[in-house]
Amino acid sequence: MDNILRASSVTLFPHIASLTAPTAESRYGPSYKSRTGFFLRIFITETNTTQLYAYTLVLIMATSEAGVPIPFKIEVDTSVSHSNGAIPSTSNIADSSGISENGRIYQGYNPSSTYALPNDGEEQSRLDLQHILCRRMIGNRLYVAPIQNPKSVMDIATGTGIWALEFANEHPDAKVVGTDLSAIQPPNAAPNASFLQEDAERDNWSHHPQFDFIHARLVAIWFKNLEAVLRKIYNQLTPGGWVEFQELPPVACSQDGTTVGTQYERFLQLVGKGLATIGIENDVTPKLKPLMEKVGFVDIQEVKSGYPVGSWPKDPQMKEIGHMGEANVLSVVRGALSKSLAAAGLSEADIAKLGDNVEAEIRGGMHAYVMTLFICGRKPE
Repeated sequence: MDNILRASSVTLFPHIASLTAPTAESRYGPSYKSRTGFFLRIFITETNTTQLYAYTLVLIMATSEAGVPIPFKIEVDTSVSHSNGAIPSTSNIADSSGISENGRIYQGYNPSSTYALPNDGEEQSRLDLQHILCRRMIGNRLYVAPIQNPKSVMDIATGTGIWALEFANEHPDAKVVGTDLSAIQPPNAAPNASFLQEDAERDNWSHHPQFDFIHARLVAIWFKNLEAVLRKIYNQLTPGGWVEFQELPPVACSQDGTTVGTQYERFLQLVGKGLATIGIENDVTPKLKPLMEKVGFVDIQEVKSGYPVGSWPKDPQMKEIGHMGEANVLSVVRGALSKSLAAAGLSEADIAKLGDNVEAEIRGGMHAYVMTLFICGRKPE
C-alpha cells in the first residue's frame, strides 16, 4: 500500500463523495472511460473559475464497473518539460525572535522546541506553495471535516497565516485565531482573523475561547507528546466541534515502483534517522486515529490524497501541479530539512550533492508523488 492507493483504504466523507457521483456530471463536468476503469474528471465552475477537482482524491474514490478498486494511476507524458525548481517569493516577514544558523533563520520563541524547519522568506514562500498543493489535493477546499457555520476557529502552526486568512475570507461570520512559534503573519489582514505567537504544546491555552473547529497541518510530527496535545484540543473544542489533521507519511511513493532504491527514498530515510536523534518519530500517521479514539473523538474519518512530483503527468493541469510539487520537494531537500539531515551525519556538501541527485531523479524517469492523510474527528455533544 506504500506506492498504490486503493478505494478500500479510505473512509469517504459523504459531502465530498457526493461530488464525484455520476449524477453530478451535468453540474461539475464530463466523465470519461479509461482503460483502467471508470474515472471521473470534475471541474468546479460555481464561482466562474474552472479548477481541476483533485485527480488523486477522485481516483482513490473510483471503482471499476465491476466494483473493483482502481489503483492510483496518472498517465505519463513521455516528452516532459521541467520547471526550474524555483519557488517565486510570496512572503518575507521577519520574525524578531528568529535565530540565524547556517545561512537560514529559525524560530527563537522556544529554543527547546523540536521544530526543525526555518521561518525565513524562502521558507515562507515554500509554505504558501505547500498550501496551494494541499488545497489542490482536496478539490481546492481548505478542509474535509463536515463543519457547518463555525463561529470560532483555531489554526495550529499557522505558518504565514495563509490558511487562516483564506478561511476567514470564506467564513466572514467566524472568528479565526492562528497560532505559531514564529510571528511571520501579516497584521490586520482580515477583520475576523488574528494571530498569536505560541507553542501549542508547551503553552497554556486558558486564554483561548472554546472553538468549533481546530485545524492543524503538517505539525503533528513535531509534538513530543501527541496524545497530550490531542487532549488539549479535545478540551478546547465545543461539544460537537471538529478537529482536522493533515499529515504525510514519509514514504517515497510512486505508481510504478520508480522511487525504489532512489536518492529521494534515501533522503526520506536520512530525515527519519536525523529526527530520531532528537526523539522525533518520523511517521505519526498510523498513530493519529488510535490516539484520537483514546482521547474521546468519534466519527473519525480519513481521506488519502496526493500530488505528483515533477512534470511527468500527461494531463496539463496535473503537470502544473507536478511543477509545484517538484519545487516544493526540492526546496525541502536542499534546505528546509537541512538541520535534520545534518543530525543524520551529512555535511553541507553532502546535502548539496543529495539535492542535485534528487533533482536529477525528478527530471529523469522517476514518477513520484507525495501522499497525504486528511483525518478529522468530532467531540461528542
